[in-house]
Amino acid sequence: AAIAPDKIHLITDKNSVNSSVCHVDDPLIVCQTTVSKQDIKESLNALLSLYPKAKIAAKRCVSTEMRQENLERQTNDYDLVVVLGSSTSNNTQRLFAMAKHRFSNATVWRVLSADELKQKPLDSYHRALVISGASSAASEVIAIKNVLKSYH
Repeated sequence: AAIAPDKIHLITDKNSVNSSVCHVDDPLIVCQTTVSKQDIKESLNALLSLYPKAKIAAKRCVSTEMRQENLERQTNDYDLVVVLGSSTSNNTQRLFAMAKHRFSNATVWRVLSADELKQKPLDSYHRALVISGASSAASEVIAIKNVLKSYH
């Protein structure tokens, strides 16, 4: 938006869509890749109702979508959920928020590494779920699983 504030408009959700922002009838719509599928759908529907000739250039990152869908499909019988990834990563932040909402009876931690997880009190947990942000290394996921296995 700082590049061309008169031509680029940020829509944060369906409620921020209004016809006074855009003055063309066929805007180009680009979506942030880590927003939930439902949020994108609602915002796109609101935009397309105002701008039926709009062009949509991008939707979602496949890796991010797969992780979010996998998280939603999990049973709710975990007492610990570990989200692996950086606190500055949008997709990790979104996974963390989704996990806190989806597993409200579990402890949910976001960690950057297995070494960070080792510093946590793990003795009282019996069933853990590990999910990683899109940019987390597979070797770190394995290291996290090994830390958790060492407690049971």
